[in-house]
Amino acid sequence: MPSEPAAQACALALVADRDVAEAAFGDHLSSREAVHLGGLANPRVRRRWLAGRLAAKNLVLRGPGRPPRLIALDGARLRVFPAASYREIELLAPAASGPPRLTRRGREIEPRVSISHGGGLSCAAVTSGSTGAAGGRTGVDLETVAPHVAAFYRGNFTPRERRWAEGGAGASDLPGEWLYTFLWTVKEAALKSGATAARSVWELASLEVLLGGELRELLAGCRRAALGERFVSFETVVLAAQRKTRARIETTATPEAVLSLFTPIEASR
Repeated sequence: MPSEPAAQACALALVADRDVAEAAFGDHLSSREAVHLGGLANPRVRRRWLAGRLAAKNLVLRGPGRPPRLIALDGARLRVFPAASYREIELLAPAASGPPRLTRRGREIEPRVSISHGGGLSCAAVTSGSTGAAGGRTGVDLETVAPHVAAFYRGNFTPRERRWAEGGAGASDLPGEWLYTFLWTVKEAALKSGATAARSVWELASLEVLLGGELRELLAGCRRAALGERFVSFETVVLAAQRKTRARIETTATPEAVLSLFTPIEASR
């Protein structure tokens, strides 16, 4: 029997991209991060890249205590720590696909970081604790609810997933596009965890999440006015390349956005 993974503590922070102007927070980056930011031409991409890193660094600076499940950060809360403390922490993209590498004063440190963006918001999840039997860490994904053409759904979701989403739209108050958005967050968070055989969004169609009809009622209860007001948690299995990964999913949502965490529990060989 596979052993259960050691407990992982995951802290979440959410930042509105509009709250992190470069003029105010550009000095919170390391020299290499500043070079990377300078190479991003799109102002929107620059701002959300900065927001995601500030959120992650703020969580690292808060330490391994017991923060609120989701911390909403604004300019004032980001400035609780001095710019020099932020500069000591560096998040740079790895050479291969995977989460950003996290270092402090030039040395790699243990927490793992997952970052996502959607609807003018940037979210960071910082996880501490040993890697479990599934070989991954918590991944996070944040998406804005929006309808797509039928070809998008056929190209990214399996027939069984489409039946679950479309059947739910007819049997509950949850719109089909909301259910598909939820499914996308689970699948992309699974990719970011590093625990599945799939490694890229181009492989989402080969990754299948097994979900029951009773889950729709649970999900309807997590839709509140703001992200973080309520989380729902359940276990499921994800299939990819003949490999099964059992995982815990935690979701918080509004009618317009969905945020999901994927934490692997165990994987088949």
